[in-house]
Amino acid sequence: LTANEYIIQSIEDLKPFNMVGFQQAHLALGEAFNQVASDNPLYTELTNQKAQVDQLFVERTDVIIIDIRIFTYYRNRLTTSPKNQPVTLHRLFDTSDYKIAFREEKHRDAFNRGLKEIQGSGLYDQIIDSYLSNPNLWH
Repeated sequence: LTANEYIIQSIEDLKPFNMVGFQQAHLALGEAFNQVASDNPLYTELTNQKAQVDQLFVERTDVIIIDIRIFTYYRNRLTTSPKNQPVTLHRLFDTSDYKIAFREEKHRDAFNRGLKEIQGSGLYDQIIDSYLSNPNLWH
């Protein structure tokens, strides 16, 4: 939460914080994060990423490790007033390019055609923007 005025500029800066990561974050985010997470008795991982967002806004954790789109999705669906608190985003990790696999070429090809169609029409950008809406809540 921005009001806490945490200064976090590197993975090492996460050491003193009560943190909640997504399931398997310690494996997915590199050795430096794995070491910080392993050494921190206040670090936990949750399968339910909505719970991560809830814990941040009710101040049960200092920091959450979460994809910005997933965070924004759950934040926009919270029904409690604390969700309007400004948050500070700390970009500590490189962008990950996720891939999707298909068992059958026809399904892959249909997916790729559909994706190109919505990208060309602008719908894809609208969908992504909807996850990142309300920029006045970011610092």
